Amino acid sequence: MAKKPFTLEDNFDKVIEQIREKPQRVLNIIGANLVKDIRPTLKSHYKDRRGRHLSRSLGYWARKQENDLQIGFKMFYAPFVMDRNNEPLTPAVMRNKDMIVKLIAEALNEIGGKR
Repeated sequence: MAKKPFTLEDNFDKVIEQIREKPQRVLNIIGANLVKDIRPTLKSHYKDRRGRHLSRSLGYWARKQENDLQIGFKMFYAPFVMDRNNEPLTPAVMRNKDMIVKLIAEALNEIGGKR
């Protein structure tokens, strides 16, 4: 039996639970789950490249000082994935944007409720 692919929609309850435990880590949790959602699609986007290396180079950075989340590829593989017509990150983020907003709102409610 094949393993069901990871999607943020299917695991939304687990993600909400993680945010309720530590609401200050909301960007880390969102970044990790988006990367898990994007990795399996990389091979289909870049058939001429070795998808294994592309999936390893995909990462997220939740920056504390800037208070933002960055998702992208490490520098060495950037030239291979800069094609805007066949870019896998934007569709995944746009598909999950409503859930991302809900997760951030949940974290803000948890932080506001503790004070």
